Amino acid sequence: MEAYKDDPVEFVLFENVPRIATRGRQLLDKIQAILAHYGYAFAETTHDCGELGGVAQIRRLY
Repeated sequence: MEAYKDDPVEFVLFENVPRIATRGRQLLDKIQAILAHYGYAFAETTHDCGELGGVAQIRRLY
């Protein structure tokens, strides 16, 4: 975030497996704090590209 402080990017996207919400909670909390410090909002959601884009692979992601 420091590299973009003078010209912030519109959004930052992190994607992982849903289990990170529990096993990686400390890391997610640190990421959220950094993003908040630079004025970004943070949303924790899951999606499945098989449902969204109609692709053959059905795999839920965080």
